[in-house]
Amino acid sequence: MTRLRIRPTAIIAIISMIFLLAPFIVVVGSSFDAAEGFNIKFPPRDLTLRWYRELPPKYLDGLYVSLVTATIVAAISTIIGLMIALGLVRGGLASRTFLDAFFRIPVQIPLVVTGAVFLQFYYQLIAITGINLLTSIAGLVVAHCFVAI
Repeated sequence: MTRLRIRPTAIIAIISMIFLLAPFIVVVGSSFDAAEGFNIKFPPRDLTLRWYRELPPKYLDGLYVSLVTATIVAAISTIIGLMIALGLVRGGLASRTFLDAFFRIPVQIPLVVTGAVFLQFYYQLIAITGINLLTSIAGLVVAHCFVAI
């Protein structure tokens, strides 16, 4: 019979995850309580969805945009990323080193800089072609795919 040996790093990792996730569990759990005001009760005494029914529509619209964007970006970046990975690993490309570095650019450039570049690009696109990607889901998808791929 083999003994299960728990490594110290596994214990530290589990404790760290509990420490990081505990506030989220308390906040989400207390959001189902019927208490008034800022009274946080965990675990909840009276289960209700009242606070979720009272959410303003602007927050539900933001949730909708986020979910649609995330779904589209996940599908597109998975397909393109898989094709790129297979091409780099199995393809006999002469410029493999260049392409490998090129596809690491989003990781090496800070996201604030990437966001500012996309903002400037979208403004130029409006000025030159009249296409407005600033206020559309398509613009979000393009920018997020750049980072996700």
